[in-house]
Amino acid sequence: MTPSSAIALTQNIRTGTALWLATCIVVGVACIAFQDAWLSALLICIGALVAGKLARRVQLWRACILVGLTGFIVLNYGFENLIAGHVAGIPLIVGEMLMFAGLALGWWTHREGAAALFRHPAMKCIIALGVLASVHLISNVPKFGLYAFRDASTFFEALFLVAGFVWALEPGSIRMLNRWLLFLFVANFLYACTLPVGETLQEHSPASGVFQPIPLLGQYQHNGLYIVSGALFCLWIAPYVVRWKRWILISLAVIQLSALVILQTRSMYIGMVLVVLVTFVIGERRKCAQLLPVMGFGVAAMATFVVIVSAFNINIQGRVMEISGTSIPEHVDSVFALTDQQDRLGQDQDRLDWINQVWTDTTADTGTLIFGQGFGKPLIDFERDGVPVRQPHNSTLGVFGRLGVSGVMVWIAFHLYVFNTLLNFIRRTRGSHNENRDFMVWLLGFYVLALLLSMVQPAFEFSHGAVPLYFLLGVGLSLAHTAPQTAKVAAFGAAPSTAQASV
Repeated sequence: MTPSSAIALTQNIRTGTALWLATCIVVGVACIAFQDAWLSALLICIGALVAGKLARRVQLWRACILVGLTGFIVLNYGFENLIAGHVAGIPLIVGEMLMFAGLALGWWTHREGAAALFRHPAMKCIIALGVLASVHLISNVPKFGLYAFRDASTFFEALFLVAGFVWALEPGSIRMLNRWLLFLFVANFLYACTLPVGETLQEHSPASGVFQPIPLLGQYQHNGLYIVSGALFCLWIAPYVVRWKRWILISLAVIQLSALVILQTRSMYIGMVLVVLVTFVIGERRKCAQLLPVMGFGVAAMATFVVIVSAFNINIQGRVMEISGTSIPEHVDSVFALTDQQDRLGQDQDRLDWINQVWTDTTADTGTLIFGQGFGKPLIDFERDGVPVRQPHNSTLGVFGRLGVSGVMVWIAFHLYVFNTLLNFIRRTRGSHNENRDFMVWLLGFYVLALLLSMVQPAFEFSHGAVPLYFLLGVGLSLAHTAPQTAKVAAFGAAPSTAQASV
């Protein structure tokens, strides 16, 4: 088969036969794994519906990415640990296989256009981090096995920047992605509302995992991030993809924010305020004005929900504490209060201890200070419910512990390059109101929220946090690359020609 025919094949596959076959396989596995008939029937219906829809609309490589992203975003930690067996002792991780299949096919289809990404300084930083990690793995893998690969995934999963980059190279691809994201945010909201019955879902869910069995359902690690991002999306992007009345989209944004009363993700309370400040500082005053009343309505909706629950004496368990008129103020106070109560709620004292452990061990000698402790060894000495906690719940500190000063400097440079690229695009396209530009403003807000979350959680160390973020950042870099030349100059560091400069 010639390269041109292979490209034509991947472009023309509309996933009909492939996805229906995959659905049959999934349904067969589900019927064996799920003991409850109703859950199996539900999975069959959802699988058939999704496969049928995708088969008519999406190329195979895009379908693989969309299904993978759906699992990572909505089912998060449970989907991350979903495996389809082992080959020579190596676990076949479903989410990774889907994403890498989409990446490989997308790269083959657009490999000439994708080459531009490797000229971007951010991608060069990722390559440097991959090289540093690979040097460590030469000695770490024989000693620690798969744990070393798991710890190094933070850097190797950055390859999904390429998947996002090639996604946005075709016209109309952003509209397709935005339609899917709207569906995802609604699905994430509905799933987040099941948190009070999460333990029941775990009991009825199949369990699998690379190192220990993890229930597929009943996991809610980063749903709060997508709750707030979904509210922003409904305000700024959804009007491009649906013809719903404005009050419906505003209501959907408010309802999503109100779900934080159940998820009780403290970093996202601060994150909402931070997004308002960022949008104001970068000159997006209109979007800032749209967001402020929605935040107010969201807080009012949370308060109303608490009042109703308390008045009818209904017991609803949130992520941290039971929802009642007395418990919620305590939880809100814990965002700022440095008290024992805060320590009990958020294990903040533990986090301070983890920071001290990582700093002490990494700076113990010159070698670890410069090149880090490597991969496979837990960075902290701590257990929760008998399970070792391996990371300090701060991704940048984790990079410092693994790769030392050399690695963390490259890591910070990567984020500065990406942030600068997004910001330059927004500034240089000011005055134009279109879907791509508004998507970039939303992406910047999402990026701010994700970075904030990574300061208090191991967001980049787990696939359900890293994979969607890297993919979406890749989309942003691609939009900056394919933008008008004025935006491209700032984003990719190319010097404009005399003719271009005079335009």
